[in-house]
Amino acid sequence: MTTRDLWLRLRAILFRQRAEQELQNEIQSHLEMQGRKNLSHGMSESEARREALTKFGAIVRISEDCRDQRRIGVWDTILQDIRYALRGFRRSPTFVLAVTGTIGIGLGVNAAVFTVFNAYVLRPFPVRDSSSLYEVATVSDTRGGFSWNEYLEFPREHPFSEISGYTFIQTRMDGRDVRGQFVTGNYFQMLGVNPYLGRTLTPVDSAIRNDGAVAVLSYEIWRSRYGGDPNFVGKDVTLNGQRLQVVGIANPGFLGVGQMLVDLWIPMTMEPLVLNGRDIFGPKQPRSIVVVGRLIPRVDAATAKREITLWAQGLARITTNPAIREITMVRRARFQ
Repeated sequence: MTTRDLWLRLRAILFRQRAEQELQNEIQSHLEMQGRKNLSHGMSESEARREALTKFGAIVRISEDCRDQRRIGVWDTILQDIRYALRGFRRSPTFVLAVTGTIGIGLGVNAAVFTVFNAYVLRPFPVRDSSSLYEVATVSDTRGGFSWNEYLEFPREHPFSEISGYTFIQTRMDGRDVRGQFVTGNYFQMLGVNPYLGRTLTPVDSAIRNDGAVAVLSYEIWRSRYGGDPNFVGKDVTLNGQRLQVVGIANPGFLGVGQMLVDLWIPMTMEPLVLNGRDIFGPKQPRSIVVVGRLIPRVDAATAKREITLWAQGLARITTNPAIREITMVRRARFQ
């Protein structure tokens, strides 16, 4: 394509009416020239014009051929469609809005379905062997978890090969609302969750009560609140007045276990300091710890629930809490 061809096409698009007028003038000039030639051969005026039209061809077809050469036919079609749509909107605005809304809802539903399908089917699970993980809670007067002493006594070899625990917190970090979890030191190790930056929590972080002023942030809150600062690991955040050092950023897609999405994770040993009073290690231990366990191979959930229930019936010797009436187990086949 030469520079001249490019200019002609661009000019035909930007100055469409002028280009169209010039095209019609050019066609008319050719017709007049052919008509004069026919008159010079002795034809009458009407015969000369008719012969010129016959020889030159249909004007409409010639115009379309010229437009195709300039490749502006598609723009004409688009502009005509836009004008037609605008006229239809002016005539029936309610109908157009209803149709547009229906299409929008349909697209939104499709997008939502794909998001769920992508999260549950296409994307890999962010934890190791997630199909074997179950949450274990209790039912006494209300649905809850286990006390710290009960967690220490929880069966660790059968029916679960590994267990960890967490409690939930909703508070403020650096002046803004957050949702977090106090977790046992083996939490990330058991789930098989690796850090995106820095490191995850380890048993060393929760080895001493009222110690372990560190935290791991979710990838999402690190990006949204702290701009994805690659040097943020090692800096401090303030959680409910308590300063914590950020030691790591969790991998994208991991937002904790349970039903609530989580913004950060803190060693469980820090709970009394952060919550200013509630002491899961004191004499009146609340049943707030939810256990996450990994079933050993060839043990089903029903068998596991029976075994844990039998164990729970003997807890009276280590707790002053009301007797546990029931054990609940929820399969966490997909963690957030």
